[in-house]
Amino acid sequence: MKIMVKVPATSANLGPGFDTLGCAWDINCRLTFEEGGEGLRISGCSEEYRDEKNLAYVAYSYAMGYLGEYMPSGLSIDIESDIPESRGLGSSAAMTVAGLIAANALHGGRLSKDEILRLATKLEGHPDNAAPAIFGGLVASSKSGDRVWHAGYDISAYLNYTLFIPDFPVSTWKARALMPPEIPTDNAVYSLSRLPMLLKGLENASPELLSVGLDDRIHQPYRKQLIADFDTIREKAIENGAYGLVISGSGSVLLSIGGGPDYGKKMAEAVSGLEAKWEVKRVQVDRTGASVTEL
Repeated sequence: MKIMVKVPATSANLGPGFDTLGCAWDINCRLTFEEGGEGLRISGCSEEYRDEKNLAYVAYSYAMGYLGEYMPSGLSIDIESDIPESRGLGSSAAMTVAGLIAANALHGGRLSKDEILRLATKLEGHPDNAAPAIFGGLVASSKSGDRVWHAGYDISAYLNYTLFIPDFPVSTWKARALMPPEIPTDNAVYSLSRLPMLLKGLENASPELLSVGLDDRIHQPYRKQLIADFDTIREKAIENGAYGLVISGSGSVLLSIGGGPDYGKKMAEAVSGLEAKWEVKRVQVDRTGASVTEL
């Protein structure tokens, strides 16, 4: 049997929801899996990812062990992805989720989505990207021992969600290394008080709540050092009607929420003179999450 697993891109954090909140977008990767033949055959990605270190293969192998199944003598994985790598759009989580779902689908479908999230969290280290990738929409997640909790929230379809995708990556490791080992209490309270405003603002498409709720003092003041244009793009975004702009995951992609019908055109003009090249891309919320199709 041959299957295709489709997994959406995700933005973690959304400002004050550091390591907790994530949202799925209508950009996705599509991976085709088929057991048979001899050896591992991976196509559709650069040569450096065509071996046993490929994240989709690592996750597939991990799920097979968890299910008590032997790895097949041959496995084909074909990757077709529209998710930029190392940009803060959950590309690694998408590969991991795809591998887990594929192994489960080809071997009886015994794992629930909750179990797949738990396995993905073990492999990823945190569930903030994996949860929306699996369930779709806006999802908060939390670890407690071996259990991973998740809760979905309503998110308005009447808001303008825009990604600013640059021509340079940001290392997740470097982004974390910039953060101090301890967060001042005032900064923690500042961000925690804005998180419920963000959630209600996203639910009701409230400009007032979103203009407050998209602010953060836990991670963005440190991480924006890796994105030279952050302050400039944020200023231009708000000038043109956005309610706020945040770093997607650890970057380098930026996400703005709000803006009128001409917002994308105005922002494309605004970023055209910057040193880095920025793609301005409007996105919609993916409310379905990962899916499997038998081919």
